[in-house]
Formats: sequence, C-alpha cells, structure tokens
Amino acid sequence: DRNGQKLPDTDVASAEVAWEVLRNANGESATFNGVGALTDRHGEIYCTGALIDTRSPEYTQSPAYVVTNGHCNGREDWMGGEEISVDEATRVSIQFEQFVDQKPEQAFRMKKIAYTTMYETDLSVFELRQTIDDMVALGYNPLRIGKRSPLDNEALTMVGIPMNFFKEDQIYLLRSDCVAGGRVDLSEGPFYW
Repeated sequence: DRNGQKLPDTDVASAEVAWEVLRNANGESATFNGVGALTDRHGEIYCTGALIDTRSPEYTQSPAYVVTNGHCNGREDWMGGEEISVDEATRVSIQFEQFVDQKPEQAFRMKKIAYTTMYETDLSVFELRQTIDDMVALGYNPLRIGKRSPLDNEALTMVGIPMNFFKEDQIYLLRSDCVAGGRVDLSEGPFYW
C-alpha cells in the first residue's frame, strides 16, 4: 500500500494501493508501450503480456515473443502439474498501448504458444507472426529480460493491466514501484512453484 504494508488480493483495486496510472499521450510512458493485454478468441481481455527484446546483431529477423504467466496460456484446458508444452496452436492476440489516455490501434495475433508450463514456474512464451524488427519499426518498445533474479530488497518496477477486482473501465496499464521480498515455495493443487 502507500505506506509500504502488504494488502490482501481483494484490495488491489482500492485507493490504498500505490498504483500509478500510466499516461502516454505525450510519450511519457513509451518505455512500456510493449506491455499489453492478452485477448482470447472472443476478444475478451484476460491477462497481461510483454514484448521481450530478442534482438542481436547476428539475428536480425528474429521472431517477436511475448512473455506472460503459464496460467495465461489461453488454452481451453488447464495444464497438468508437471506438463510442459511447446509449439502449440493458439487463438490468443495482444493489444499494446493500453494506457488510460491512449487506446490500442490494433491487435496482433499470436503465431503459436512457443513454450508454456506451470511446472516449478508459471511461464508462457507466445511467438507473434511478426519479427522483433517489425514490432520495433511499428514503434513498440520491447523489454529486456534480466540476467538474474532480483535480490532481496532490490527495487522493482511492476507494470501490468490488473483484471481481478477492477471495473471494466479501469483496465489499463498501471505501475507500482516496490522492493523484492524473499522467495517462497508455493503449492496450489497440482502445481508447485
């Protein structure tokens, strides 16, 4: 919350949370325009995804990838607790530029689920139909993935589009700055992280 205290999940939409509503009409949040809303085959928003930077001098036409949580893979069925899946068909799309003052111009259809699992982690990677160079040329800023996990008490910036407990007219990019806490093991049904 605004005082540095933990809040229950049910309070994420309350005024007590230190969310910053991101605006981008003047380019002030352009760094985060590659974070977007995943939509299912019906066009309904259900999770946040981020365009990741896969550019390198030796691979100029690399595919564009979006990373999200494993439980956001868009599959009709839930994954098994030890299941890992690669190169799976999907009907998921992503809409970038989900700012309060800027609406998405288009949806990008995913080519496939490149990787998804909820086995010891909660991770999905989608491959877009465009290359990373195509997405950058369109003005989207991919995010670099860190080379290591954050250390305890290290400053973090979280950017996402919270869905649960928010009204439909409140679903846009929000930012929160915090510090990393300790790692915990979590078991939920067949899943263990």
